[in-house]
Amino acid sequence: MSKRKGTPYGGVFFGDEVRQLKACRTSSGPARADDSAAAAAAAGDGGGLPCLHETTVAFLHDLASNNSSDWVKSNKKHYDAARADFQEFVKGIIAQVAEFDPALKDLDPKNCIFKMNRDLRFTPDQRPYKTSMSAFLSYAGDKKTPSPGYYVCVDPSGESMFGGGMWCPSTTHLDTIRKFIDDGGDKQIGAVTNDASFKQTFGDDPLAGCDRLKTAPKGYAKNHPSVRLLQLKSFHVGTKVEGKDIDFYSSSALAEAAVDTFRALRPWNHLLCEVIGINKDGGS
Repeated sequence: MSKRKGTPYGGVFFGDEVRQLKACRTSSGPARADDSAAAAAAAGDGGGLPCLHETTVAFLHDLASNNSSDWVKSNKKHYDAARADFQEFVKGIIAQVAEFDPALKDLDPKNCIFKMNRDLRFTPDQRPYKTSMSAFLSYAGDKKTPSPGYYVCVDPSGESMFGGGMWCPSTTHLDTIRKFIDDGGDKQIGAVTNDASFKQTFGDDPLAGCDRLKTAPKGYAKNHPSVRLLQLKSFHVGTKVEGKDIDFYSSSALAEAAVDTFRALRPWNHLLCEVIGINKDGGS
């Protein structure tokens, strides 16, 4: 099992200097990929746990050093194989998580995976692609629908992480959560976030990385006993991955770390589902 350290999840992680992966490619070209995406996705060693193919890991590493549209276009075969491999990886994660959270058993991995293209409209950083592959396993069935869920981000050349909860809930959901807190729900929140295994996974202050207001929200007293919770604008937690070599990323250890994290996260997701009225047990 990989070593992990609880770190506030704020959408992007910044932390320890990342060790460079060992190259899995020829000296003159990018990561090699099989002609068949299915063959690229077939490597596995974890007794049901999915694995990324080493060529997928190497492709992501190469992309970090060659982040241009021209390079990706000239390596589209490798890009497509890596995407297909990650889809199989997410499919395997869904199957594993569904064993302890059956509501997710019918998720389609295609509806969970984010595009690798970056939004370049409002940033001076004009690199066209993310160097990571990521997915959100949502109780709503679609990554675009506001809902609690599980998040996985694989970035061998940067910060990989596992987390979840609820990021930027709708105004209606946020009002509902705040009313729940005001009505005494802070005790239920504390029971989850102060649990020893939860803290071991997500840190002593699991919600520290969430965006929050500078003062109490409208309609609540500034000296409210749960003002710190009421100030929250998101309710997500996460942990970064510390296994940085290619052997970790192309073995079942990656999925094992994700599944262990998600098992610890389940009570938090279920509480959020109960509060906002999403069926955490599957079905409509």
